[in-house]
Amino acid sequence: DDDDDDHELNIWYCETAPSSPHRYVWRLYDIPLTDTFDKEMCHVVLAFHYIVILFDLRYNKIACLDLLHKRWHRTILRFPMQYCQLSDVHIVHTKDNFVHFMRCKGMRGFHIKLALAQCIPQQLRKVYRQRYALCVSGYIRKIEK
Repeated sequence: DDDDDDHELNIWYCETAPSSPHRYVWRLYDIPLTDTFDKEMCHVVLAFHYIVILFDLRYNKIACLDLLHKRWHRTILRFPMQYCQLSDVHIVHTKDNFVHFMRCKGMRGFHIKLALAQCIPQQLRKVYRQRYALCVSGYIRKIEK
């Protein structure tokens, strides 16, 4: 059924109000999930407040969703591992902007530490570098006055 397929590609997010953190409001995001990823084998991380990084462990692909400009970007970075079940992999996003992929099952265990900045394509880095350079220079000018 096409409606079910479309529904599976939706991206939902949850907002909470600081005044009432126990009240949740779910909203549908404007941009759908790219259909070239295995939705059952993906892990999602929010990086640097405005970039959603999607890790597809089955097809060894990584993509970034720029939340400010509402555009998907592909990265050429690949995992240094073959296909594995997501249920076999523990994924931890740390405060220092790294993501750890760990598998402790059997003789084929591994640990991969990946800097989230490495996952962001050069084109997207350039956009954010320009954006933040303007913010920093404006802030400096304000302080100097």
